[in-house]
Amino acid sequence: PHEPLRGMDLMGERQPLLPHSVLPLPTLARCVLALSGQQIVLALLALFFCHIARQGEDRTWLQLVHAFFEVDVLYSVGAVLACMATAAIGMFVCSASANLESKCFFPVVVLVALSVGWSSLLRISQAHGLEIDCFDKYHPELCQSEALFSDLSTMWRSVPAGLLRVWHRTLCWPWAFAFGTPNGYAAYTSWQWRELFVGTVFWIAALSGLLLAIYVVGTRNTLERRLLSCWFTFWLGVFFTLAATYSAWLLTSEPLQWLWSFLASPFWKLWNLPQELQIEEALALTFVLWLLARFAYLSARGWFEGWIAKQKCEESLRRALEQPFRADLEQGFAAPEMPTPTTAAEGATADRPAACAGGDDGMVDKLAGAPEGDDPPQPQLDTLFSSAIGDSAEGGVPSPTRRTARVAEVRRKALARACRQHLAEALGSEEMLSETFVLHLRRESLLEETWRAMVERPVSELLAPRSVVVFEGEEGLDSGGVTRDWFDSVGRALAQGSEEAGGLLCPAPDATLMPRAVAAVRREFGAGEGEDAGSGDHLLALLAFGRFAALAAVSGRSVPLTLSLVICKYLLRLPVNMDDVRRLDPEFFRLRVEAVLQPGGVAAVNEAVGTPLTFTAAAAPGRVPSGGEDAKCEEDLVPGGSAIPVTESNKVQYVRLLCEAYLCGGVRREIQCLLQGFWDILPLAVLQEQGVGPRELSVLISGVQELDPKQWRAHSRGSLGDPVHSWFWEVVDEELSPDERSLLLHFATGSSRLPPGGFASLRPRFSVDVTDGQSPDHLPHAHTCVNKLVLHSYVSKDQLREKLLVALSTEGFAFA
Repeated sequence: PHEPLRGMDLMGERQPLLPHSVLPLPTLARCVLALSGQQIVLALLALFFCHIARQGEDRTWLQLVHAFFEVDVLYSVGAVLACMATAAIGMFVCSASANLESKCFFPVVVLVALSVGWSSLLRISQAHGLEIDCFDKYHPELCQSEALFSDLSTMWRSVPAGLLRVWHRTLCWPWAFAFGTPNGYAAYTSWQWRELFVGTVFWIAALSGLLLAIYVVGTRNTLERRLLSCWFTFWLGVFFTLAATYSAWLLTSEPLQWLWSFLASPFWKLWNLPQELQIEEALALTFVLWLLARFAYLSARGWFEGWIAKQKCEESLRRALEQPFRADLEQGFAAPEMPTPTTAAEGATADRPAACAGGDDGMVDKLAGAPEGDDPPQPQLDTLFSSAIGDSAEGGVPSPTRRTARVAEVRRKALARACRQHLAEALGSEEMLSETFVLHLRRESLLEETWRAMVERPVSELLAPRSVVVFEGEEGLDSGGVTRDWFDSVGRALAQGSEEAGGLLCPAPDATLMPRAVAAVRREFGAGEGEDAGSGDHLLALLAFGRFAALAAVSGRSVPLTLSLVICKYLLRLPVNMDDVRRLDPEFFRLRVEAVLQPGGVAAVNEAVGTPLTFTAAAAPGRVPSGGEDAKCEEDLVPGGSAIPVTESNKVQYVRLLCEAYLCGGVRREIQCLLQGFWDILPLAVLQEQGVGPRELSVLISGVQELDPKQWRAHSRGSLGDPVHSWFWEVVDEELSPDERSLLLHFATGSSRLPPGGFASLRPRFSVDVTDGQSPDHLPHAHTCVNKLVLHSYVSKDQLREKLLVALSTEGFAFA
């Protein structure tokens, strides 16, 4: 009976690592990306300096640069700031909060601001040799000298007529060029071409701002919102137009015209052959072509990555299905030296590392406050985390202390840096990495559209440091709050779906979550036993969920669900031990494992069951429909296992095979898909290099679960001394349930979970403001972008509690 068991020992068995889904970099592309864009630009500037130095024009060019910064930059900024100051002061004086003294002081301040602006315009005209009209008929020569600025009255009697004519031509030249070009293109001077370019940029920016304002105002459904949107988009359009026009003016300044002429001269000479190129021009031509090729490759690569993102995800799914998952068991698993029976509570602390020596808090403070670019010493971080983590009553999932959460935040920052660095090396350049991830979705199809985004977007975009999430039908500006709400809403939807037969996840015996078997979903909905489209969708959704969980761990936006600690070990490719099985299902461990491993246990179990034990295992919960026929869903642990009896000599091997089958039997493909999706975002090599542990990974994904009202208040700010402020914290501490506290945190910040660093790492800090500008009948409202809760002047604590509970039942965002 022992012959079929040869080679079936799972101890130490390792599976090949699935490759990371990034396209290989061709050799030609490596040559194109050998120099960064900044290095090529610096080389071009160096060649330009060498060229003008050999021509003997370096001093002239430096004088132009000095005049450029003094006139076009300094004085122009002074004129703009003077106009902005005048407008701001005028708005303040017109407001109701301005007193009589400020209104009397207004003319003096406005006169000073306008004088500064007028003086700047006159200096710009004088520096460029433009005409200045003087209305002082006795001393007209003052307008052309420095004495113009010695007397305020003389300055105000002078008009920068030449500069005003330039502005007029700048606004009119684009229309004249569009509807009839006088004298032909060849008659245009460089100054006229500059006016044409700047004017074109101005009108394009202005018309774009106008169209944007019309679109935004048209989407608002109330008059109040239309007026607010009109005012906001007007000033936004003014700022955008001024910034674009000023940038165009600076880019066409005379020093930069020299540079553009130098870069264009090699192309002009090659077009008009035969003309010899100087050495600087030849090298400049090479670098310009290099820069263009680099830009073209990066653009094409980015487009191609987005185009084949779904195909690569399907390839990852195919590789996962080709290698069904098998759990690794710890060396010595179910060894004869079986520890004495323990209760579940005692076993929960059996594998907890010993606490390290005192003084950890100071070290944690030092690591948590380290700069973003500094990686903490790995041995110190590992020691701190091992001494900080503890087990919870629910399945051994960590119930993190404040110190644990802060160390996890340090680890998260290191993981985020390592992830982007690893991806940049795979893609060949950091410029291939996206800076913003934009997602539009609807709440009624939240999970489907989230999984679609995880599958169809390239990994480089998913790992962007900034996310912008827009829920259709909700007026929200995402400054972080809407993104947190997205992660939180997906997590809650998954947790609620785990109670349904067709959910993506299912509850484990320890109340944590594990992947649901495709077979269970198929049987529930009456599908056949063969593969169908629904099976593929379910597996692809698990792969997408793996990506989503990794994204939550890297971004620091936790999700309100708790994965099994065994799944966290799978994600890290760590072996499972006996304590993991005990925590996952104490009943299974006591009846099927511990009882068999006792001396004479096989005979005792055979007597209790009534039938002899064989090398077979029943399906675990969640792998058949609820109320299913577990007894009829047995599988052989080895070929012909139903005919192999369990004896005292082979019972250790039986327990190993039984536990491995219990952990992942029936869901091997499902687990492998989840792992592959997770490793697409957070490669296993990065996790191993950073020394992440399973409990720590659980904290990074799920965040801090317990909300301590005292810690909450200690790391908050607000209207101190106001009775409403004190009533609020009394309600939170004494009258709200844990679930209601989570709802309150979600209402104010967009997430019902804290980041890995706890309340101390919540940025911006949570704040409670009390306003008396509205009626106390109004409900509290929140600004999730700044983590602020706004209360009104309620007359009693009971009224505050009532209004707060009503507000917590709402959903959606205003400005988040």
